[in-house]
Amino acid sequence: MKGQSKKEDLFLLDDKKDNHPSVYSTWPKFAIIPLELLRDNTISPTARLVYALYHSYCSQKSMSKESSTFVSQQRLANDLGKSRSFATNASGELVRNGWISVIRRGQGKSNIVVLHYKKSQTIGKAEQKRIQKEVEGRL
Repeated sequence: MKGQSKKEDLFLLDDKKDNHPSVYSTWPKFAIIPLELLRDNTISPTARLVYALYHSYCSQKSMSKESSTFVSQQRLANDLGKSRSFATNASGELVRNGWISVIRRGQGKSNIVVLHYKKSQTIGKAEQKRIQKEVEGRL
């Protein structure tokens, strides 16, 4: 019936005539990875999954510029159902291949991980400081 939604509905768009609330969605959230990474057969499937997990924790979801997060290796390990060293090894593979950069925050704090949308991108010191301030502002 018009104006009513069912649990099975995936989304409901605003219809001003029927006074529906603004756009809402029951779709699940998604994480994305660049096609170049998805198709890079030199990167393990685990490392590709870790990249997607990192992306799921980013507040800036755009791939038009670097996205960053400060999720811990332990949190990634829990998400993967594996050990911390397993997550750390996969992250190291992404660093070595230029898919992520790591900015150290200090002992007892999780590092800032910057995701790159192109292989072998780097970030300079000024950009690191800008990202660090941005992340610290989210805390």
